Amino acid sequence: MEGEKKNFRSPSSSSRSSRAPGAPERDPERDKLVYSHYFNSVVKDVQAEVEGVLGRTPHFQTVSGLVQKQVPKVGADYKTLTPIKTQLGPDHPLVHFVITELLKRGF
Repeated sequence: MEGEKKNFRSPSSSSRSSRAPGAPERDPERDKLVYSHYFNSVVKDVQAEVEGVLGRTPHFQTVSGLVQKQVPKVGADYKTLTPIKTQLGPDHPLVHFVITELLKRGF
């Protein structure tokens, strides 16, 4: 029965559904992928802020690893990332953390 729910699609449904968040038909694998994409956009924004402060661009993977120390890449939700994404700037604590860690590593 569980497999039937997962694979059921009505003929009139489209790829963009108007289901409410948290509805049982949600695909957890897709949610992970979307969250990962959103996480990566936050990392890119942090990387850009660091570049603006230090004048050099750190590697994306380095910044991603440092951001993951503060914000989980997996197992969190948008409520964790949205305030970071909307409030990000050179004075944001996450940017300060990344800059401090990069300077400790001799960046």
